[in-house]
Amino acid sequence: MSREVTQQDIELAQEKMLRAKHQRIFNAQSEGQRMALARKSASRYKDCDTHKLLGQHIGSIPMHEFYMLRKKYGDQCFNEQDFLKYLNNKVLRPNGMAHNKL
Repeated sequence: MSREVTQQDIELAQEKMLRAKHQRIFNAQSEGQRMALARKSASRYKDCDTHKLLGQHIGSIPMHEFYMLRKKYGDQCFNEQDFLKYLNNKVLRPNGMAHNKL
């Protein structure tokens, strides 16, 4: 006895899979852990010297936030001085994810 798979079955399975993946990745506890790791990383670079090739460490962004920013503003936004100043002063420093002022 075989049951034929319908389009509705496929859509329900996809929705269930996506919902489970979303809960696993974007839950509040994981976000808090990512922010704590970013704060720890930023504090490690508090009084570091400027690297001659890479420059000054500005701050640490959780991976999910980085990909959201990149998707919203594009890849080139991280090369713009005005965007980096805004990101540092309005987002990273108030949340403790940057210790060096840009």
